[in-house]
Amino acid sequence: MNEQRHPFQCNTDRQILIELSDGSHVHARMINISGNGVGIIYAETADIGARLHLVLPLSYDETHVDLKLTGVVRDVHLRQGRYFIGIEFCDLTESQQLPLAKFLKFKEAHRASSPGVMASYRNSSA
Repeated sequence: MNEQRHPFQCNTDRQILIELSDGSHVHARMINISGNGVGIIYAETADIGARLHLVLPLSYDETHVDLKLTGVVRDVHLRQGRYFIGIEFCDLTESQQLPLAKFLKFKEAHRASSPGVMASYRNSSA
């Protein structure tokens, strides 16, 4: 698919699954998402450049999708005892891009009616 990814980034607060190299899964908290990647909060660090297999629960309109994709760790920051990890999506197929774009368009259309998660997080942790 040669389309440019949807540039909109939205704040969110969802549990995601990360598949570890041994095949086990751990939960992390997704705090934002765009067509290029996700920001998560996790209790442990990750190596820059590490490839992670993610399962993202996305809901839009009347549809729910557990989107499975791969990402590369691009940024890690420790703040208040938790790691904020930036993950860039890689090798997205058209079948992965389509539900991601639909989710982002849905969130963009509804963003005026819901406050940002990070704004809420910053206010509650100050």
